[in-house]
Amino acid sequence: VGSDRCVPLFTRTCRFDLQPNRFGILGQFGPERKLQLQTYNVSSLIGWDGRVTPNASIELEVYVSNESHALATFEYTKDNNKLGLTFVVPPPAGGWRAHTWQPLVLPIRDRHYSFPRLTPWDNMDRLELYYAHPHQQQQRGDYVRIRNVYLRSSTQAPSSETARYTPCHDLAPVDHAPARRPSEQLAASAAAS
Repeated sequence: VGSDRCVPLFTRTCRFDLQPNRFGILGQFGPERKLQLQTYNVSSLIGWDGRVTPNASIELEVYVSNESHALATFEYTKDNNKLGLTFVVPPPAGGWRAHTWQPLVLPIRDRHYSFPRLTPWDNMDRLELYYAHPHQQQQRGDYVRIRNVYLRSSTQAPSSETARYTPCHDLAPVDHAPARRPSEQLAASAAAS
């Protein structure tokens, strides 16, 4: 755990009300959106091949109001469906439970990457979430909440032994780059000189 590196993408609690739509779009973080990610630059966790190193995972906590409309897809990409990571979110051990915070650890595998070497890991500002079983006539009232979303690089592979596993939100953030975009960083350094 001492050499684990965690970069917070979003730590506050965010609620997404399910809206009728055929794609199951739950919500988006990103440019020109109300919700912004906490960190844009995750390049400190990226290796020569454009992949997170080593033993990478996404960690988050999910709360659902209805088990049949849980978080289904996690898309952390620069552009829609490309340049980053996309996951089909598996249910937690024991299945989804309504009105309970459920921690998830999503190990990052090669199949989750889309063009990793071309991905601008120093300017990742987009996250899109989808819910399960969407319908055009979706009744209102159901929702999904998320919090404590982290990108993690660990010296140990993710395991099911939770007794020795410490979630990122319980660790002090390491290698945390500022949330500013590269253009903002240039402007700040120019103003300082």
